[in-house]
Amino acid sequence: MSSTVSVSKGCFVFKPKDAKSKKRKATNCLDFSSEAWYQFYSKMWSKIEKNLEEINENVSQSVLDDLADFISKCDTVKGKISSAALLLGVNMPDHSTLFSALANRIRVNVTPHVAILDSIDFTNVRSAIEKMVTLLVKEKKHIDLEEVKRMYNRRRKGRPRNRWTDDVEQDLRTLGVRNWKRQVEDRERWRGFVREAKGCSDLQYTGRLPIVMIMGVATTASTIHKSLSHTATSQLSLRLFQSQPSVYFLNNTLDQVFLKQDCPFQLGSKVMKFLTDIFLFYDFSVDGFIKGIKYCVMRHFYGSKTNVLCCSKSDIKRVVDSLDKANLSSIEQLPSFQKYLLSLPEEKQAKIKSSSPALKEVLRNLMKELRDSISVFHTFLRMLHALVSDLPDCPLGKQYREIYSEAVSLKVTNSSSYKECFKILALTSKDELLPKLYKMLEILRDCNVESESVKNLLNKLKTHCKKLENVGLEPTSRTPTKSPSKARFNVTSRAQFKEHLAKLSETKQPANAYELARMNFLEFVRDELFEETLNPLTHHPLHEVVLFDDIASVKRRLIGAPRAALHTALNNPHHYLECNCCKLSNDGEILPTMPDVCIAYKLHLESSSLINMYDWLQSFAAVINPNGDSGKNLDDQIQARFTQAVAELQLLGFIKSTKKKTDHVVRLTWGGSA
Repeated sequence: MSSTVSVSKGCFVFKPKDAKSKKRKATNCLDFSSEAWYQFYSKMWSKIEKNLEEINENVSQSVLDDLADFISKCDTVKGKISSAALLLGVNMPDHSTLFSALANRIRVNVTPHVAILDSIDFTNVRSAIEKMVTLLVKEKKHIDLEEVKRMYNRRRKGRPRNRWTDDVEQDLRTLGVRNWKRQVEDRERWRGFVREAKGCSDLQYTGRLPIVMIMGVATTASTIHKSLSHTATSQLSLRLFQSQPSVYFLNNTLDQVFLKQDCPFQLGSKVMKFLTDIFLFYDFSVDGFIKGIKYCVMRHFYGSKTNVLCCSKSDIKRVVDSLDKANLSSIEQLPSFQKYLLSLPEEKQAKIKSSSPALKEVLRNLMKELRDSISVFHTFLRMLHALVSDLPDCPLGKQYREIYSEAVSLKVTNSSSYKECFKILALTSKDELLPKLYKMLEILRDCNVESESVKNLLNKLKTHCKKLENVGLEPTSRTPTKSPSKARFNVTSRAQFKEHLAKLSETKQPANAYELARMNFLEFVRDELFEETLNPLTHHPLHEVVLFDDIASVKRRLIGAPRAALHTALNNPHHYLECNCCKLSNDGEILPTMPDVCIAYKLHLESSSLINMYDWLQSFAAVINPNGDSGKNLDDQIQARFTQAVAELQLLGFIKSTKKKTDHVVRLTWGGSA
């Protein structure tokens, strides 16, 4: 909306900005650097951030290398502009990171002359060229930008304004810029006339001034041909490059950073589903997802005296030994630790409560057991994921994050999806089952869990693997049994009949040796392997210090409620200002000391869908100055304050002008309609 458009008429004055105005003094922020919780949070997040940078670099390595190779080897053809379309997807917040990495790669390996232009720079030809040249000549430290401006001013004298760009090539050569590249993000929002302006006349310089244009495309490559004319596209030597989809970045970020056995911080199922739902159904932004997890890590440590135990296994002894009485007292109040104490004999309980060294010894042992349990949990959950991830309809999910959300808080072996997976596995062939078994063995061999029970499970798994490898399809000797069809059974519903048929199918003898070996393997995996190892993390003592699942706090901070916040601010400004002059005794009260926009807002709530401006002004004046004169002789200052308040409400979208009645406005929200 224009700054000079308002439902109220008036004179708008714009004062020139003072170029030498003083900068505002920076406000003092709270300093948490000396507090223990912030030090632990900072140390934790620095490790996570380092891993994230490595993963993002590895994921983008391929497309960045291909683009750099294309730029360095592309041939300059007269009449053609070498161009690349980089398909990035709709996750717009993440594009700037990739383009910055690409620009750095080009500056190091190809040429220092790189200009990155956003869609906002393409308002017209002149602004686009000025921004591009400014960015290009910045790389030449000995070049004065003021000299560049003077050069262009001299060349523009006596020339039509729309032809000044003809001298760009000669100016760049004069300034020492030989080879240069240009990058453009968000091609969909370019203005068409800027893209095609002077297209034919400027191509005469491509043989002498090598130009490479890289366009970021958020949707599909067909948008380039739809938005440009055939004449324009025929002058581009275009090549397509595809980056990895945003979901691929998400899965790599979770699998290789947060959902690992050596990561001290673990996300709960509710928070995990919430953050992934925001990503998948709203913005597709990996950067936003990482910021959400960063808030979770900070909230987990903020002001807590117990979560300092959220550390790596090697630091457990040092951290526990450094705990003071306040920390120990807070840890004793944890529900899981209280439950653990109740399971101990009374003599041991009394010793732990009365002796700090005894309590610290128990904490060291429990934290080591918890870290080992997390390692076992992730190891065998990845084995389950390898077994069921490619099943039809994916009952437990296709990605590891999905099965993790299912198993971190609840016993996954008791779920109906888990049982459904094994019904499907009972029908798999040997060629389908053996690769899954090999993957499970590889995961179990590579784990860092040193336990006799884990070694025994590994040996049993190897035994089943050998049986499945060596088994043939010869018929097995079948012992005569009574035909189940002759057994009498009573059913009263369709559900009971289905349940009885399922039992009959389970008791059916295998037809050959492979089916027998497959049945024994699945029974071992279902009833022993996963039943013993996939215990939810919430079942372990002290799980609160490593597991964050405060969904209420995350929703309140990560999901904005602008409508509610705006209504609260205008209806009760004391909620944010915390000043005594605006403190209300009830919600319907209107104080003259409140901001003008708040007074106008609360008065407009009392009106119908159409608001009479004169009545509104009289009510406003009565609140501001109860003892003043009413009628037409109102104070000019009150009228000006009312005009400004009404304009602010219009800007916020609460009212708009109407032609239904003279001197009326339409109320747009909370009961009003146009």
